[in-house]
Amino acid sequence: MQDGLYLKDTFVSEVDFSLTYQGNDLTKPDARTASYSNTFTLPDSLTMRDLMQGGEQVDAAGLNEYRQLPAKVIDEGEVIFSGIAEFVSFQAGWKVNLLDSLIGFFDAIADKPLTALNLSRLDHPWTLEHINEIAGSSEGVVYPLIDYGGIDASGTVPYDTTCPAVYAKTLIGQMCAEAGYTPIGDWLTDPLFLQLAVPFVGSDPKAHDQQWIDDRTARVTADGTTNSIILKNGSPINVVLPLAVDNLPLDDFTQGKLKPFKTDRYAYVCLNRMRVNVQAQILFTSITKFGAAEVRLILERNGQPIAEDYYSVAGYSDKLDTPESLQIDEAIDCQPGDELTLRLTGNSRTTLADYSYYFSLASGEVWASFVPDATVRLGDIWPVAPNLPDVSCSDLALTLAKMMQGTYEVDERRKTVELVPLDTVIDNIPLASDWSTKIDESTEPEIVVQFEGYGKANLCKWKEHDQKANIGYADGILTSPALTSPKEATLFELPFMACIESGSVIGGYGNPIQILTRSLSGTGENKTINKMDAAPRLILMEPAKVATVQTETLSASGDVVAVPITLTGCWFAKRPAGIRTDANAFSLAFSPVFGQNEQPLIDRYFKALQRVLRKPKMLNTSIYLQPADVASLKLSLPIRLQKVRIGSLDVNDNYFYLNRFGPYRSGQPATAVLIAV
Repeated sequence: MQDGLYLKDTFVSEVDFSLTYQGNDLTKPDARTASYSNTFTLPDSLTMRDLMQGGEQVDAAGLNEYRQLPAKVIDEGEVIFSGIAEFVSFQAGWKVNLLDSLIGFFDAIADKPLTALNLSRLDHPWTLEHINEIAGSSEGVVYPLIDYGGIDASGTVPYDTTCPAVYAKTLIGQMCAEAGYTPIGDWLTDPLFLQLAVPFVGSDPKAHDQQWIDDRTARVTADGTTNSIILKNGSPINVVLPLAVDNLPLDDFTQGKLKPFKTDRYAYVCLNRMRVNVQAQILFTSITKFGAAEVRLILERNGQPIAEDYYSVAGYSDKLDTPESLQIDEAIDCQPGDELTLRLTGNSRTTLADYSYYFSLASGEVWASFVPDATVRLGDIWPVAPNLPDVSCSDLALTLAKMMQGTYEVDERRKTVELVPLDTVIDNIPLASDWSTKIDESTEPEIVVQFEGYGKANLCKWKEHDQKANIGYADGILTSPALTSPKEATLFELPFMACIESGSVIGGYGNPIQILTRSLSGTGENKTINKMDAAPRLILMEPAKVATVQTETLSASGDVVAVPITLTGCWFAKRPAGIRTDANAFSLAFSPVFGQNEQPLIDRYFKALQRVLRKPKMLNTSIYLQPADVASLKLSLPIRLQKVRIGSLDVNDNYFYLNRFGPYRSGQPATAVLIAV
């Protein structure tokens, strides 16, 4: 193939630009970095105009100038770069940046919340039967044994706090698929990753988000120009309330953007299968001289009565100056296309009567609101995606990278994603690339001994705990005997909070983890349950260990009865006694918490960084690489230098992590930033 730049496998030009290669830049511990080029200009050509679909024109019909196009660079027949091209501007040619495919992958998932993933295949009945059926699940959805704040002294778990978690591998697989990639590599078989899950942390499960509710909400009234509806003896009434006003936002009479209330026929039309909370009111005055009338405000679904409010008074009663009201407050299950209307009826209750009722049609005195109820109740279908925590796909992906001290490698051609741990560099020492003969010995090297971003004590943090007593729980410290300043540095803080142990004990199991979404206040008849959202969490599941506990539900006769329910064991730092196995002696604590025997994350994934921090040294030196060397560059392989003299520096035999290489131009030496391991 001809040397030069290719976009979408089409040769476009030979251009002069530089490339910087880097993976996980250890000098930026809270970031994940990627390879890139300088900004350069592609000459204007017919080929470029065809590729860009005339994007340089003001009235261009295409959109390629806003898209990232697959790019590769050929040098001496070798592919020295494969990634994406990003276009900046056009001025007698396109100004372009080349970026690692990793950037394209993260751009695809950065703004997508977990709640937007298509996980409908995992939606399931929220029933005792289904929870028992999937106990011990090792993929998709699983029901963990978690104390959400309601487990009592006997170990009984409230039914409405048995909520599912979703395995992280399922979420990673789905986010990659929706971005057009396939995850590959050894990280997918790591037992900790396989057992990692994202639990429910909401106050109540929801079927939809607030925007979905707002779009289908209507609050309507009458226009006030019509005379009152009058009921007199001998003249019964039977009318649908003429609610036709939905454009008074200052009075809160509006509709969502889907306009579900049809003002031409005074009906709310259900657009989806849903539960609708209906509230309605009409004010009236009356006088009864003798006998009695009876009036009803009736909520109808497709013309059939569902709920009503009834009023009747017998004998003399003058309430012309004291308005009464008929009210509806009802939740109704509806199917798509169902129509909800409000009907007012009135007639005589006695054979002989003399009365007059005046029903107001003034704005605000007669009204109705229709609000979809997105709460999931026991027996409903549990929609998985809407009940994931409020974090983005990139939040989860980056959390995994920081937990496992890895960097993602993306192959744009094969459309694959692999998380490569930094410890792989140590494991690959026998496969190290020897650059001893590639040193530019004429350039004086630099040895750096102070690493920006690091100190004597280096903290790996979970999100700060919402209970002061637990701040710092399960955080970790990497110490550097060599560094003295600063005394303390935060390497990163994850967007997930650590889980503490519950004070409750489950017989034969131990202490479950606790995620507080419930609290009790008051005593006796005044006792209330307070519900709250909790911060996002990660947990570890043990599908081989399930626990049968007691919960309470309603029998067919309406009595509260205790029934068994089978949940799957889980932990965060310390494993409950009932789920310990030889194979799961690891944890999500960066450093051990009190009484922990499980392997912490630092011991599991931070060996290479610990090795670096014992005596941190960074060598900046000039290296000359052939295009074939660059094409075979693998950032997870260590670099070996032995028996070389670089300026005034003698290197006997050392291994290094390639932190960065560049800016690289073909045929010229470039700076290699090497960190001793």
